[in-house]
Order: sequence, then C-alpha cells, then structure tokens
Amino acid sequence: MLFSTTTTVTDAGGHSTSATVTCTVGSGVPTEAEIATWGATTTTITSNTTYSSTTGQTVTGVHFDGARVSFTGTDITLVDCVITGDNSASPLVSVTNTAARRIKLVRCVLRPKYPRPETDGIRGQNFIMEDCLIENTTDGVSLVKSGYTSAQAGYATGVELHRVVVRNLARWTGTPPWAGHPTDTVTHNDCFVQVGGSGTVLDRVLFDARPALQYGHVLLQSAAGVVYTRAQAYALADTAARISVPIGSQPGGWPVVAPWVSNGTGKWSTGEMSGTDFSCMMILSSQGPSTDFTVTGCEFHGGENMINGGGNPWVTGAHMGTWTDNRCDRSQANQGSGGNDTNTYRFSGNWASHITFPLTGPGANTYLDGATMTGVQF
Repeated sequence: MLFSTTTTVTDAGGHSTSATVTCTVGSGVPTEAEIATWGATTTTITSNTTYSSTTGQTVTGVHFDGARVSFTGTDITLVDCVITGDNSASPLVSVTNTAARRIKLVRCVLRPKYPRPETDGIRGQNFIMEDCLIENTTDGVSLVKSGYTSAQAGYATGVELHRVVVRNLARWTGTPPWAGHPTDTVTHNDCFVQVGGSGTVLDRVLFDARPALQYGHVLLQSAAGVVYTRAQAYALADTAARISVPIGSQPGGWPVVAPWVSNGTGKWSTGEMSGTDFSCMMILSSQGPSTDFTVTGCEFHGGENMINGGGNPWVTGAHMGTWTDNRCDRSQANQGSGGNDTNTYRFSGNWASHITFPLTGPGANTYLDGATMTGVQF
C-alpha cells in the first residue's frame, strides 16, 4: 500500500515551502515477492556470535553461515541478515539471557544449514520481529522465560511479531549416525509455541503448519521414479498421486522414516499430510497461563489442530485477549463432521466468556474465502 504525506511550513513573512514523503507499507500478510527481498546480505560470519552491546547497536546485511546468534544486551537490531545456525540443537537465534531486552530483527531470514532434531528458529522473550521469514526448523518461534518461578506467573513476554512468516517446518528422525531423534517416528512441529506469559502481539503473521515437502521426512517422486524438485512438489494438484521415496534411498541416507501421513481427505489443500502433530500455534501453561494476546490480521494454514490451546486452561481473572480480522484455511488434519466443520481454533479450558473473538460484524474472524467460522472451541 502506497502512502504519501505532504507538509507545508509558512514563516512569519508568509513564505511557504512544502515537502512530500512517499513510502510503501505492507497492508496484509507478506507476499512471495516481498519475502524474496528480505535478507539482502553482504557479509559472511562463520562463527557463533553473541551480541552484548547496550548502546543501540544495529547490524545490517550479515550472513551468519553455519552460525547462530545469541543476545545478552539491550536495544540491539539485526537488519537484512540471514541466520542458518550451527550443527547443534540450539535455536538459530537465542534471546534467553535474562539481560536481553528490546531485541529487534527486521527483514531477516532464519533457515537452518544443517538438518538437526529440535532446532527452533528463535527462542526466548523480549524480542520484536518485523518482516521476517522462518522455515525448515522444528518450531518457528518458541516463547519461554529462562529461570521461571511460579511467582512470575503472568510475566510480560515482550514479544511482538509483525508480518512474520513461519512455514515449511520439519523434524528429522532416525537412528544414529543420522542426525535425528532416535525413537520418534513422527514429527512434532509448531509455527509458534508459548508456554506462559502475557501480552504477546501477532500482527499480520502468516503461519503455515503444513509440513515441508522435499525436506525432512517428506521426499516425493513421480510414478516413473523421478524425485520432484521442491517447486514441482508444491505445484502438484490436489488429486495428484504423492509417492514416497523409499527410506534410505537418497545420498546421505534420507528419507529416514516413511513420511506418508494422511487424514483421509486425499488432498493437500484440505489436510493431506497435516497430521499427526502439527499446529500453527501451540498455547501452553507450563510457565503460568498464556493470556492477553493481541492477534490481528493473521493467516493460519494447516495443522492437526490449527490453534491448539488444550494445555492452557482458563484460570480466575485471566483473559485470552483480542483476536480480530484473522483468516484460516480448511486444511486441518483433525476435521470435524463433514470435513468442513474443521477443528480450527481450539482454545478449550472454558475461555468462552474470557476472550474477544468476533465471528460476525466488524473484526470478524473468518475462513480465507470470507465464510463464517465454525469449529471454534472455547
């Protein structure tokens, strides 16, 4: 969306001058064209880096190639950076140090270089992300407070996500020497996890919990045995056959487990391979209740249950916050009756009168096609 503003200044003698400023501001969830411009890096850093500056440091255009980033200071901003993480289970970006405050990532891309189990995109609290992409991780955004005690229940998370995209998640499983979880044969992926705290802001985010194709577990081939490129796999029609490449048949020994999980619909757009344990948002209460969200203008795709709040029961005095103008598809694996009454928002735990969640009128939460929401559980 293009915005222009003109300011005119007139002095005591009646002389005037004007200036016009024009800028383009994204009005909704990010488009592919916009995402392609993020992470315009110019410099490579190949070792893990900790930023502890407290002087408002801004780091621009750095490629953390095979390296992760952690913060122990305040008022630090990363702009147009690409962060790929090291060959460990650590998150690509850590804001878990209790001294870290007001950390900001702008137009950054978080995408792991190494396939590892339990590798999250960003973990911690007290950070803001604007126009950022997270993909190919286990969980995208993980909100957790280090050193939490029960006396801190209700703490402010300090987390804001503005036009952030989380997609193509995958957890690698298998047996050593493969870098994967040795016993777990299904993936457990969430675009966003919050285990407690209050005040989180989600603004025009795009969370796509459908599992990554041609990465992790899922490697597909044609009937003739030709492995699809990623673009070809995503371009398959709903009715096209999806044939799994045999376990261990590829260089390096992947895929490591059979990837085929179906909810019975047979269509990618309506749930195929969305199970067995994916969600756009997992809302928990292991660090006190998760409350007072502001969720506005977001899009949610896929997931076994799209929003899974079954582990966050209502407690006296708590409010789930304000959820308005959000949209979702119908590709949840846990379909309701008729395959259209999807289990989309599952807050559960008696939140019915303790949340602002319009289904009609101004700010209504709807399906992508504008239809009235069904399958909402409070």
